[in-house]
Amino acid sequence: MKVTRIFLSAILMLTLCFGSMVCHAQKCHPATYKDGELAIEKYESGDSIEKITIRPPKFESGLEDLYQYIADSLQYPEALKSIQAEGTTIVQFMVNTDGSLSDITIVKKSGYDEMDDEALRIVNSFPEWKAGKKDGEVIPILTQLPI
Repeated sequence: MKVTRIFLSAILMLTLCFGSMVCHAQKCHPATYKDGELAIEKYESGDSIEKITIRPPKFESGLEDLYQYIADSLQYPEALKSIQAEGTTIVQFMVNTDGSLSDITIVKKSGYDEMDDEALRIVNSFPEWKAGKKDGEVIPILTQLPI
């Protein structure tokens, strides 16, 4: 059951990130994803269109490195091995303009304190990220990561 929920959540996240529409505050806007950037066309009053380009923060050289870092760093809690516990912790953090991370918190617990603590330990050990940009300007971006 948990695997199904995780799979459906992943599909939803991919659809939202790579789909052709971005919806926020009950409004949908055409969007394209190319070369690591998300371009959103935001319709204002009348015929004027504002185009926003967002490049999300990036871990070192990409997503594969992030997954590898997590796999190499993960220390499965001994207390949970015997009961074969599984779960996903969603950690939220700010990637600042200098690539440092701050405001690291759990937004969804796994159901096991030890697992949540391990997820926090891993995120706190991350090296600096490549900062995100909006319309070419480096800005702090709030990020969520399932572990």
